[in-house]
Amino acid sequence: MQGLCANRVHNLPWEEDARSGVFVARAARFMLHAQVEAGTLCPITMTFAATPLLQQALPPLFADWRAPLLSDRYDPHQQPGVQKRGLLIGMGMTEKQGGSDVLSNSTRAERLEDGSYQLTGHKWFFSVPQSDAHLVLAQANGGLTCFFVPRLLPDGTRNAIRLERLKDKLGNRANASSEAEFQQALGWALGEEGEGIRQILKMGGLTRFDCALGSHSLMRRALSVALYHAFQRQAFGHNLVDLPLMRQVLGKMALQLEGRRRSCSAWPTPGSSHTTRCGRDSSRPPPSSPSAKREFRSWLRRWRCWVG
Repeated sequence: MQGLCANRVHNLPWEEDARSGVFVARAARFMLHAQVEAGTLCPITMTFAATPLLQQALPPLFADWRAPLLSDRYDPHQQPGVQKRGLLIGMGMTEKQGGSDVLSNSTRAERLEDGSYQLTGHKWFFSVPQSDAHLVLAQANGGLTCFFVPRLLPDGTRNAIRLERLKDKLGNRANASSEAEFQQALGWALGEEGEGIRQILKMGGLTRFDCALGSHSLMRRALSVALYHAFQRQAFGHNLVDLPLMRQVLGKMALQLEGRRRSCSAWPTPGSSHTTRCGRDSSRPPPSSPSAKREFRSWLRRWRCWVG
């Protein structure tokens, strides 16, 4: 985690002095790390995806969080955000009864006199439970709303979030998701009531980008291991790499990897009306509308993750 944060994989594009091509540089760092240790990528991805939304809509009470959000430090201490050298952000959308249908969420948010909200309900998937804050969807009077829910309140007391258990899921055990209950936990609205989907999709689109990068990285690692084995292993008096059937398998893996790399390099970058290909404008017209960009991200994530 310290290595990822020191190399700013969680916030490189959001720095004030970010240069052209910074998304490509950040993607390269992400993919290099993913081939070695994928278990630490979830908190980095969540923080990377949430930061631009928080830069725009962070509640005034937490304005001092902007500096540690853009730091190059990993700080695991349990302290209020303003006292930390670095911060992590998670996400809480899915509930038992709804799954991907977040419009059916039952978690309620009641507005208090000081403008904050009390959240009562649950989340079936509560990503990165060790985060300093989560972006959470809950039903307010005006509809489904996105809330900023810190783990510790500004006075240092623990927010009323109860972690029921860690998910016993296949694969990523280094950073398990959790199930959580909100027992009148305090949260602050990001945007207007009823705009929860619009707000949290600003984060969700960027997490899909990293899903595609992660799948590509696993494919690249698999090809590297397969090539090493094929060059070293001998059978029937030949190295495996010299056998026609093995060459066909390795060639197919290499072609798939290159195709996915090219699709990923054409990803629409946030805040841009064009795509970026290896740091340069693509000659192919990109998806221009926000809805087209969302569809492209969803399709690419599904395609790459399925192949990976």
